[in-house]
Amino acid sequence: MQYELLEVSTVLIPGFEHQLRLELFEQLEFELPCLISFNLRNLVDKMFLTSKLLVLSVPAMLAFAKNDGFLWRINSKPHPAYLFGTIHVPYTKVWPSVPKRAKTAFHNSNRLYTEINALDHQQELNSCRFLPEGQYASQILPPQLYKKVKRRVNRVRRKLHTWLTYRQKRLVGGSKRLLEHLTGNWEQMHPAGIEYMLYSMKKRRLQSLDVPILDLYLTLQSRFRREVGGLETMDVICQSWKKMPIELAILQLKLTIRTPRKAHHAFVEDLIDNYNNGAINETISMKSVADLRSKIHITEKDSILLKELDYLYYENELKQRNEQWVAKIDDLLKNEHNHRYFFAFGIGHFFGEDNVVELLREVGYKVTRVTNKRTKFRHYKKS
Repeated sequence: MQYELLEVSTVLIPGFEHQLRLELFEQLEFELPCLISFNLRNLVDKMFLTSKLLVLSVPAMLAFAKNDGFLWRINSKPHPAYLFGTIHVPYTKVWPSVPKRAKTAFHNSNRLYTEINALDHQQELNSCRFLPEGQYASQILPPQLYKKVKRRVNRVRRKLHTWLTYRQKRLVGGSKRLLEHLTGNWEQMHPAGIEYMLYSMKKRRLQSLDVPILDLYLTLQSRFRREVGGLETMDVICQSWKKMPIELAILQLKLTIRTPRKAHHAFVEDLIDNYNNGAINETISMKSVADLRSKIHITEKDSILLKELDYLYYENELKQRNEQWVAKIDDLLKNEHNHRYFFAFGIGHFFGEDNVVELLREVGYKVTRVTNKRTKFRHYKKS
């Protein structure tokens, strides 16, 4: 499925936020919410990297001579607002390459809005990850697929303690506690919940659980400096899962399991390189995603379902969410306009049909991309 292909999400393990001790926030300025980072990372990133519609990987030859970054300016009154395109990967891999003007716009803002407010501890995914009472994955999944999932879960249970550093184990309260949050009652999970679980259990992701993704990094830097909000809530994700036909959720799970680890890792690294080079735009072909899918065994029946899955992804994860976000942004700029806004969300929402920029223009805003040329910022004193 498309979600598996673009695995770059980070949503903390549901429920972990409540158990984080205050001293972690004080001692680990940015890395602390490894839990929030991890759970919220897995979700947001996975949504970003899983569809061919996102077209996020490109040949190096398309990289810009200068990294113009992914910053757009909304000419709102009395203060301009900014849109910033992110990718949901550990911030250490991309933040050094973010152009100074984007960092300046962020520094000057006094309100930050990301896709989901990672600091809202009341938002959890547990409520929608599970099947109705009395139903089990073994009753829904094809026997062979169920066995493969079970083998993966058992492998992680055996290996997890060897993947984490002492510091990481301390942060999450021990590998057993992390395992319980990851795999607890997995046999009662919805196929989409299982797919999310497998995504969260990838070795490389677990080994970086104490490094926030870019979106979360911005949120953590804003904790004591600016107001933080979300363009949507976890409930939107839950509704998306509930709307998905069970056969498509199973297909998504199949594709996640079939995707070669090395191919997926190469895809993500290519995405990071292109982002750092400013080489992601609407003209980029979908060749890399097609290449990745070519490495996955897809039957004729699955290929038909895959088209339906891609369409559903476009309608629910891109078009519908973009429309909702634009309505939220419009409301903020009109009714709470005496603020300097910085909106940060996945770069995939900036390109293609029904993208956020075009939708804002349709509402009546002038939105321009901030490039290396003629970039002027007014520096505000912090009140």
